[in-house]
Formats: sequence, structure tokens, C-alpha cells
Amino acid sequence: MTLAAALSDGWRPSGLTAAARTAFDEAAAAWLDWFGQRHGPPVRSSWARERLEHRFAVTAEIADHPVILDAPEYTGGAADAHQFDLDAGDTPLPAPRGEAAKGMLPTRVTYPGMPAERWWEFEDATVNLPDIRAGVPDLARLLVVEFANIYGNDHWMVPLELTTNALHRIASLEVVDTFDETTVIEPAGDDTWSVFRQTDARTGKPGPPLLPLLPTATARLEGTPVEEVLFARDEMANLGFAIERVVQSASGRPRVRADEPPDDAPQVSPTAPGALAYRLVTSVPAHWIPLVPVLLHPGSAAICFRRGQIPRFAANGDRLPQVKAAGRILEPEVKGVFFRDEEIPRSGVTVSRVPVVARGEDGRALQWVGRRVRAGQGEASSALAFDEAVPPRGSR
Repeated sequence: MTLAAALSDGWRPSGLTAAARTAFDEAAAAWLDWFGQRHGPPVRSSWARERLEHRFAVTAEIADHPVILDAPEYTGGAADAHQFDLDAGDTPLPAPRGEAAKGMLPTRVTYPGMPAERWWEFEDATVNLPDIRAGVPDLARLLVVEFANIYGNDHWMVPLELTTNALHRIASLEVVDTFDETTVIEPAGDDTWSVFRQTDARTGKPGPPLLPLLPTATARLEGTPVEEVLFARDEMANLGFAIERVVQSASGRPRVRADEPPDDAPQVSPTAPGALAYRLVTSVPAHWIPLVPVLLHPGSAAICFRRGQIPRFAANGDRLPQVKAAGRILEPEVKGVFFRDEEIPRSGVTVSRVPVVARGEDGRALQWVGRRVRAGQGEASSALAFDEAVPPRGSR
């Protein structure tokens, strides 16, 4: 992006001859044309830094009635319907457009380890659900096992083809059995909860029964993360740390920051033999960026994390140049970077930038770098300490 912006403004290296300038301009024009086909124009980022998530909205219309689909906590990947809240405004939605009823045969839902439908039938032992071990507090696991064994063969799937890039609404569902009896299936839910329905963005209650089908890329190819940052808490140091595991190098390939040579631990040599050495602060790896707790607002008891720095000193006590973050997730070029306290739990959070390739509806190959948010690996320990008296080097 930086090179494309510079070439678009007419930048060229200094000291070129007239022939070299002509050749450079032709090569720059060809490269800009290639770059424009591979990369679209820059748009405003939907990444909410302090929340470590995406926030965006999609608009639609139902008979000239505007509808907003808001994704307040999007962590990356496929944008499914359950990730959106629906804002249909204060006026009621127009009646759905009438279409002919569709009839089809349902298909039984199957899964590995499903109980057999007949008596005296040998079941597949590859997945043995009753052998799952669960303790007393594993209520969710026990519910899943009971549901799969008792009610697993009571579910059917009705295939229904719908167009994408549209809002759909199922007006009614009727089941006709082999005895020619019709049963009307009512929606599951009431005024306080629902199934397969978006939440009303204004009231927090179940919204209208609309199903959005966005034109998302289903067959995506994701590569190795070019950047990965682990957000973790260090309770002993009363800090949080943003550990840059992988950053993107100048060639575009991922570079492991843990492979960088560490700094020698600063230590003032004692003057008398056998005396203890003084160390002002222990060394912390350069890719461990501290997160300092500060007040969220003046006079408030709530806190947030501010991206900080750990001072570095030479053996003689002189201050060394500060090591900053090297990736784009921590935004080293921005001053005053903050993260919400509740977004970094004790289990930690891992944020990565992943290259993605997909093919659009017109057959063009689309490339971008998406962000993914997943759980961390628990608390971290930096062994950060101040004012230490340690034995001199070489002594036992």
C-alpha cells in the first residue's frame, strides 16, 4: 500500500537518466495496474482495537423499508446469520411477499456414533458416546450425550434452496405424515428467547423471523498466520503482556520473534571480591510488550490496559533504546493504544492475521489478510522483578 501510494503520487528514485526514468515510469504503471487488479482501494477498517473484534453493519430493504444487520462482536471467519443483530426500526415490517408453497421429502440427520434405528442391530463402535467420561460439573457434556443417545434419531433435515444476498422469511411449516395428517410446526421461542432468530438490536428481545443469506465466500483457502499476538495476564507482575509470537517480515513471510537474540541481563559488577551484584530490573524478551493497568476514566474504579514499555539498561546503567512492537496488531505507530480489561480474561486471547484467498462470483481471485480471534493459553509469567541482589557472574 505504501509503495502504491508513492508511485501514484509520481515518486521515482533520484539520479536516474532520461532513459531510466522512462523505463521506470513504464514499469511503475504496469505494476500499479497489476496491483489495482489484485488489491481493491483502501476502505475504513472495521477492527475495534480496544475490544479485539470486528464491528460492522449490512443494510437491506424490504419493500422500501430499511433494515440494518449489525455485527457487534465478529471474531473473523465466515459471517453467519447468528452473528448479526437486526434493527428493523420502529415501524412494523411489511407483509412478506406471497410465494407458492414448496413440498419436499425430509432427510434424516445422521452423525458418527448415532444410535441404531432397529432392535438387535450392531452399532458402529468407532464413536462410543456412552463411554464419554464426565464429572459432576460437566453439565453441558452430559446434556449432549443424553440428547445424542435418546433424541438423536428424531431430527430431520429439509433441504431448501434460497438465493443469496437477500432476506428470507418462512411463513409456515406443515408436516404431512403417511396417514395424510397435517401437523403445523410453530416457531420455537417466546418474547424472551428464540431459536434461529436474530436479536432485536434496540430491545434485546427476539426480532422478526428473518433469515439473512449474505454472499460470503464459502470455499476459502487460509494460509499460515503472518502475525500472531498472545494477550495474557501476569498476576505476579501485576501486568498484562502482548506477546508477539509471529510478525510479518519485510519479504511478507512470517518471522518468529522468539528467535531474535536476547539482550544480556544488565548487571553492575561488584567492586569487592565476593560481593553481591545489583540488578535494577530483570530482562524481559523484546517481543513481550507490557500492558499497564490504568483507570478507564478519571475517578472510576474500572481499569483498562495501556500498551507500555519496559526500560532497558546497559551493564553500566545507561539507558538503552526502547524496543517497540514490530507487528500491525499492536499498532506501534499509534500513541496511546488501550485495550479493555474484560476482553483479556485469565485464559488469554490470541489474535492472528491470516492470508485468505477466495474466488468471487465473477471468477476473480480475491486476496486479503483477515484477523482471527480465539482463546489463549492461560496466564503467563515474565519473571519481571526490580532491585535484585544477585551473585556476580562466574561465582557459585
